[in-house]
Amino acid sequence: TTEAQRLSRHLLAAAVISAWSAALLAAYFGAVPLADLPRPETWALMPRVVDLTPGGLLRFADYFGTAVFAYAGVLTAGTRGMNFLGCVIVGCITAMGGGTFRGFVLGERPVFWAAEPEYLYISVAASVFTFFVWPYIDRRIKNRSALEATLNWMDAVSIGAFAVIGANNGLRGANGNPLVAIVCGIFTASFGGVVRDTLCAQPARILHSHQDAYASLTSFGASAYVALSALQFPVALRIGLPVVLVVALRWLAWTRGLRLPLYRP
Repeated sequence: TTEAQRLSRHLLAAAVISAWSAALLAAYFGAVPLADLPRPETWALMPRVVDLTPGGLLRFADYFGTAVFAYAGVLTAGTRGMNFLGCVIVGCITAMGGGTFRGFVLGERPVFWAAEPEYLYISVAASVFTFFVWPYIDRRIKNRSALEATLNWMDAVSIGAFAVIGANNGLRGANGNPLVAIVCGIFTASFGGVVRDTLCAQPARILHSHQDAYASLTSFGASAYVALSALQFPVALRIGLPVVLVVALRWLAWTRGLRLPLYRP
């Protein structure tokens, strides 16, 4: 790597730390501590159905991201030689693993996809569709760069929504603790991919810098959500701004090659 690349990586790491710090400061020095904000009004973001409210659109993004992650999991498993069952299992784990791990950390009972089984239905349906139908569609797509860009945008919206949902669940489940909320946002957006990569016997993407920045960018969205919640911004801004921030940062990552620094003894 060049000196400029090393500098940009260290600047990204510094920005991550700064975002976390700003969120913690907002949480602890806001007019009302996060733990004292009214419940459940503050943390009830999403209705059970999709509608045109900010929460309803977030619910749609959550469903959409579940399908996108299942698709990505099946493709990864397929390229590693897994059969139909293996691909469906990895697809479902990729789609729901982050939220499941978050729920385990927070002690949620039952696990979210048992309480809301539509997530399981979406994961299985998207996995089966990808396994049987996507290869026929993929062979007919000529513009590969456009396909890659479309998938990147879809993934960026998905992880932005997951970061917000995870941070919100973290605040609700940990009595307003901001650091737990940020970590839960990262878990929700990225840990399904960690389990996928582990099952597929390949390096976990978020733990290495051989690809552009990913999980570290979701921490910006989770931090923004925590800070905006602490400052009692309207729900539309609490949801929209973090998602837009994550999408914009992911665009910079895949177009400019943003990465975190490597450890150098």
